[in-house]
Amino acid sequence: MFTYNYSNKELKMIAVSLLSMYCATSLAKTSVSESKINFSIVSDFAKTKNDIRIKDKTFTFQTGSIGIQAAFSSDQYGELFVKYGLGHSSSESATFAAAEVSGPIDIKSFGYGYVYPYAIPNSDFGLDFRISKTSNNHDGEGFSGFRYDEPVTASIDATSSFTRGSIALNYQVNEDVELTAGVGVHDWDISAKAKGSFVDSSGIRFSTDTEANGTDRFHYLEASFPMMDRTMNLGIRRSNLNTDTQNVLREIYASITLVLD
Repeated sequence: MFTYNYSNKELKMIAVSLLSMYCATSLAKTSVSESKINFSIVSDFAKTKNDIRIKDKTFTFQTGSIGIQAAFSSDQYGELFVKYGLGHSSSESATFAAAEVSGPIDIKSFGYGYVYPYAIPNSDFGLDFRISKTSNNHDGEGFSGFRYDEPVTASIDATSSFTRGSIALNYQVNEDVELTAGVGVHDWDISAKAKGSFVDSSGIRFSTDTEANGTDRFHYLEASFPMMDRTMNLGIRRSNLNTDTQNVLREIYASITLVLD
C-alpha cells in the first residue's frame, strides 16, 4: 500500500473542480441541449528517451495509469474535467549514494484541466485553448542491488507533476472525425527520496534526496473518431524534459467516452 499526500493548493483545486461539476450537473438539467456530462475510461503511458541525470544521481522515468475521467462540457463555456488513475511499472532503476538498484513501482495519478474550443466561422477548422495539471506519486518498496559490491535493499518515494498550457488547431474531417495538432509549454517538477540498507548489515543505512524542475516546450497530435457507438480519442505527445542533460518525454494516451443521456 502507498499513500499520496495532497498539498493544500491541490485540495482546494479538487474542491473547486468537484463543486464546479456539481453546479454543472444542475445546469445541465435545465440546459440539456447545450451541455452534457461525460464519463470516460482513460489510459496513458509516458517514458523519457534517456535516464534522468542530476549531478551524480540517475534514474529511469516512466509513468502511466488506467482510470476514469469525469467532464462537464458546454457549447458556450468549454469543458472542465477531473481524472484519477492507478498504474504499475515492473522494472525501474536508479543510482544514488554509490548504489545501483532496481525494482517495481506503483503509480497513483490525479489530474484536472480546462479546454475552451473556438470554432472558426464558415470553416472546418477551429482552435483549442487548454490548461491542465497532472500529479503522480511513484512508490517503490522492493528495490534491490549493490553498493560497493555488497547487496543492498532500497525504497524510493517520488512525485512528478506537469502543468501544461497549449493552443491547438482542429480539423473537422466529417461529422464524427476530428484531427488536432497542438503546441504548448509545460512547467514540470520531479522529486524523489531514496533510502537503502545493506542486506548483511541492516543497521548501516544510506539515503538521498533529489529534485529537478523546469519549463520546456511540447507538441502533440490527436484524433477523435467513433468506435462501437462510443467516442474514441487517441493522442501522442513529445515534450522536452531537460535537466543536467537534454532529454525527451514521449507519451501516448487514449480514452473512450460514454455520454450520459
